[in-house]
Amino acid sequence: NAYNIYWIASIQAILFVLVIRKLCKGLFSGDDLRAVSLSLFGLIMLVPNFIMTNATLMSESLCSSIVPLIYYMVFLSKNRHRDIWASFFAGLLIMIRFEMLMFVAIIAFVALIWRQIYSIKQIAVWLSIPLLFVLLNTWKNNMTYAVPNPTSFGSGTVVYGGNNASGDGSWHPHAYFYKLGYIAPEYLTKYEASIDSGGVVEKMINQDALYKEMALAAWTRDSWKQIKAIPIKLLRTLFLPADLDIYTMTAPKQNKGVRIADHFGRSYSMLGNVKHAVFISAHWLLLIGILLGALKLVKIKSSNINYDRFFWVSILSLMAASLVYSIVFYGLPRFNAAWLPLLAINIGFFIRSRMGL
Repeated sequence: NAYNIYWIASIQAILFVLVIRKLCKGLFSGDDLRAVSLSLFGLIMLVPNFIMTNATLMSESLCSSIVPLIYYMVFLSKNRHRDIWASFFAGLLIMIRFEMLMFVAIIAFVALIWRQIYSIKQIAVWLSIPLLFVLLNTWKNNMTYAVPNPTSFGSGTVVYGGNNASGDGSWHPHAYFYKLGYIAPEYLTKYEASIDSGGVVEKMINQDALYKEMALAAWTRDSWKQIKAIPIKLLRTLFLPADLDIYTMTAPKQNKGVRIADHFGRSYSMLGNVKHAVFISAHWLLLIGILLGALKLVKIKSSNINYDRFFWVSILSLMAASLVYSIVFYGLPRFNAAWLPLLAINIGFFIRSRMGL
């Protein structure tokens, strides 16, 4: 192998532990809240879904550490170079997954409104490294593909996955399902031609453009079918742990609804059924804890500027992720891995209330 998965998973997990500990201590600072900080940190470390996410080599897994790290650097760190570090990690996050730009933008927006940005020089520092990374990526794409694309040529397949001809709101590998309703009949010939003709570079550029064209055509042909898929994509993204995916390898015509019950049954061993029950139950308890914490935070956020900032970053992040993954992209549980740990910090406010603090 070109890389050692165990080293990567270990580094990823260590980073997650360090970042969450820093964030818990920073947000719940002071001797009177030390018990809240420790309890919240311990609880998050025991969440089986986070443990599995950090043992899995997904791009979203690394994002789950970097999103909270940027928040910490911007709002809680006392490091005199924190603006540079925030800029660096923001650039890194965008390069890992370009749609993570929405979380960077939300943190920057809250920082601007709550006067965390206080000079033109600071804005320049924040923008410098992300812009440098984007320019370098644009240059690389221009050198490789002769197209100055700031992102990648993989966005088309992601957009089409969520807005495909079958209306199931899921991405599928073309080798298995493209003739089974995933690709509209009128596009089959053009789609097969994009696969079989031209070199590697030409194929990537042509297929990316074709996927976007087909997504627009799917909405034009039957917009109601695509609208009906939006709540399904949202529920799939929110209501299941990140490492469960039964949608990708299911034929489009059979891939309808949230399909929580399809994670159980005779097609799985007893151990498989138990594992799914434990992980899904733990995920739902996590969501309930986040909701309870957010409700407690609403009542006390005006008493502490750090609480107020965290509340708005949480709310805006949830709204942005819900819109992007339910409308623009396809619905898949793994997409919640990048931002759910940040929202899990809300549980600390529920713990705080139960301790009478």
